Amino acid sequence: MALLDESLLFPGMHVLVALSGGADSVALLLLLDEARDRLHLRLSAAHFEHGIRGGDSLQDAAFVKALCDACGVRLLAGSADVPALARAGRRGLEEAARDARRAFLREAMDQAGADAIVTAHHMDDQAETLLMHALRGCGIGALAGMRGRDKCLGAPLIRPLLSVTKRELIEYLAGRGQVFCRDATNEINDQPRNFLRNRVMPLIREVYPGAVRALDRLSRTAAREDDLVQGLARDWLERHTLAYPGGMRVDARNLPHEALLWRALAQVALCCGLHPDYALVERLVRLCGDGSGAVSTCHGLTARAFDRYIYVEATGASSGARASDISVPLSPEAAAVLPGLGEIRLTQTQGEAGAFSQRLDMDKLKGAVLRTRRAGDYIRPLGMTGSMSLGKYLIGRGVHRPVRSLLPLVAVGNEVLWAVGVGISSTAAITPHTAHAVTLTYRGAALWPPDATQPII
Repeated sequence: MALLDESLLFPGMHVLVALSGGADSVALLLLLDEARDRLHLRLSAAHFEHGIRGGDSLQDAAFVKALCDACGVRLLAGSADVPALARAGRRGLEEAARDARRAFLREAMDQAGADAIVTAHHMDDQAETLLMHALRGCGIGALAGMRGRDKCLGAPLIRPLLSVTKRELIEYLAGRGQVFCRDATNEINDQPRNFLRNRVMPLIREVYPGAVRALDRLSRTAAREDDLVQGLARDWLERHTLAYPGGMRVDARNLPHEALLWRALAQVALCCGLHPDYALVERLVRLCGDGSGAVSTCHGLTARAFDRYIYVEATGASSGARASDISVPLSPEAAAVLPGLGEIRLTQTQGEAGAFSQRLDMDKLKGAVLRTRRAGDYIRPLGMTGSMSLGKYLIGRGVHRPVRSLLPLVAVGNEVLWAVGVGISSTAAITPHTAHAVTLTYRGAALWPPDATQPII
């Protein structure tokens, strides 16, 4: 049986082996060394000394150096006082060690000029990971566990031993007569993984001897199904999401299945730079069903729901205010462009009036500009007598609150002649007395009506 999953490697690649000196990483280095000529691989190794285990840790570093010298592999070594880092950051020792190690591996990869970092995670590690995820209340994606290819270190990461058990690696090393280092801290049950490995897994194996391989099958099944659902959610999101300055709108109507909403909103959180944990996504999902005007603020996001439309923005963002400083004169010669939103063109051709195309009186457009809402704006709604504030007009037309400050407007001074997608003013409407008419066509983000479809710039 081949221990190394060579399908994850490609000929000629340069890999950096995360080499602790323990049995797993030593076996990984030797397996890669055996495959080096056959796969035309280039090997480097990286070892990080955490400053936790005193003399034992220094002995491990010396062992790793000797092993790399024997294999003819370049070694990049690093160290840090992790206990001091943990105290300074008021973090747990395990978390501080992980973050310091990951940062070192990323730097070592760049220094070596490697294509990917290779780690020695194996099937037993995967089983422990799945149990930890399940006990925390995870979804299908987390039950997929660790992937053969990943980017969890912020760099290309390969795990070519996930199909191999710990016992098989130990037997491989014994067959070669290869010694390795032992970390006594792995026997201390002071953190969840060690407790599962040393106390729980032996008990599970007594009842389910094939538990590790069964959990491996679970992870592979979950990975396939997670890839499918993630792909469906991504495709759905692309068709039902509109980005605008400072945020995005998700059309959550007519979902084929509620599971897609969870996945889509998790991807929205990722787009906003947030970790999509269960609590955050659950808030967004509940918000979607809470009715019009519902607002939720969580983890730096403000989300509002209107009729199964969800508007997600950074908390405190004032996207409308940023756009309101821009006003672009309308001209027959060139399009008036509102950055991030869209453009309006004037043509003499008579087109059919609609949400994004209006036939207006050219003489009433003198001095008109394209902009967004400002204080003091008003409109003389077509079909009504008198004027009213733009805000009251938009509320009366049911325009969602997050959209009101972003609607493209054609205005002269504070008088709005066309609120794109909403309506026009009687001031600029075509009458029997109109001498010159012009067609205004908007192209860009279809902010209103929300279910409109039209070409995007």
